Amino acid sequence: MKSVGEMLKKVADKQIRIDGHTDNVPIGAGLKDRFPSNWELSTARATSVVRYLIDEGGLVPELLTVAGHADTQPVASNDSEEGRTKNRRIEIALYPKDLKSLAESCRGHSLSEDDGVVIVKGGGAMIYQAKSFGHLKGLRDFSDSMMKNHFALYQGYVKNTNQLATLLLSMVKLGKTGTMGYAELKRRFGWEFNGMRLHELYFENLTKRSAPLKKLSPLYQKIQQDFGQFSTWERGFMGVGGMRGIGWVVLTRDPSTGRLFNIWMDEHDAGFLVGSTPLLVMDVFEHAYLQDYGLNRTAYVQAFMKAIDWSVVERRFGASMRDQNQVVAARRKAS
Repeated sequence: MKSVGEMLKKVADKQIRIDGHTDNVPIGAGLKDRFPSNWELSTARATSVVRYLIDEGGLVPELLTVAGHADTQPVASNDSEEGRTKNRRIEIALYPKDLKSLAESCRGHSLSEDDGVVIVKGGGAMIYQAKSFGHLKGLRDFSDSMMKNHFALYQGYVKNTNQLATLLLSMVKLGKTGTMGYAELKRRFGWEFNGMRLHELYFENLTKRSAPLKKLSPLYQKIQQDFGQFSTWERGFMGVGGMRGIGWVVLTRDPSTGRLFNIWMDEHDAGFLVGSTPLLVMDVFEHAYLQDYGLNRTAYVQAFMKAIDWSVVERRFGASMRDQNQVVAARRKAS
C-alpha cells in the first residue's frame, strides 16, 4: 500500500476513486453490530484505504472519493473460495478532473473516427454559476471541513454541466450525433445536471436555525392528509434514508393529484417521479456524512432532520400549488 500511495501522490491531474467490494457471504453474527450488511463492509474497506492514503501517503483529500458496491460487481464466481477471495477487493480508478480533459484526450482522432469528440471554440459561455452556501458554516452537527468538501464536489457538477452542454452542442453542429462519444456524453449530461440541481436543493433546505414545521401550515396539513400522521411521514422519510445504497431521499409532490411521496433516487438519475416537484431533499451519498459519522448513517439522518429549513420547504410547496392552480385556470379558460 505504501508504494501505491507514493505512485498516486505523483498524480496531480486526476480524481482518484476508491471502490470497495465484497463477496456474497452474509455478514456473520459477530460483525453485525459494525457492518449490518456488505454495503457497510465494502464502504468501510474503501474508507480504510482512503484514510491510509491521506494520513500516511500524504494525498490531498479533495482528490479522493469513496464508493462501496457490496457484492454487486463480482469479478469471479462466488461459488468457490477462490472466486470469493477475488471478489473481496479494492479497486482504484483514476479519471479526469473535468470533462474538458476527457474531450481533449479524444481530440486527436475526433475528426476521422466515429467515436471522436471535438471542441468547437466559441459558444463556451457558462450557462450555470455555482451558488454560494457560505451561510451554512457552523451548521450544527455538520463539520465545516465536511461541508467545504461537499461544496467543492457540488462546484464540480456545475463545471461539468457547463462543459457537457458546450461539448454536446458542438458535436451536433459537427454532425457527430451518431458517434459513441456523443451517446455516452449525452447520457452523462443528465447525471451531472441532476447532481448539480439536487445539491442546490439539498443545501438550500438546510439551516443553522431550524424550527419545527407549524401544525397549522398548509404543508403540515397536507402531510397529515397523505400519511395519516406527521410522525408517520417522518418515520417513512428517515426509513428511506436508511436504505442500502447511494443516492437521494426526496419528499416530492405529484402536481396531477397533489399527492406527496417519499422516494428513493439511485445516484442522481434513477427513480425520480417524472413531473413531480421536489420539496425536501436529503443527500445519502457517503460524501454527505462519512467524514463526520463514519458508517453511522442513522446518526447523519437524525442530524439532517434537526437542520431542515422548513420555511424553504413550505415555499416550494406553495409554489407547486400556485403552478398547479395556474395550469387548471388556463385549461378552464381554453375550454
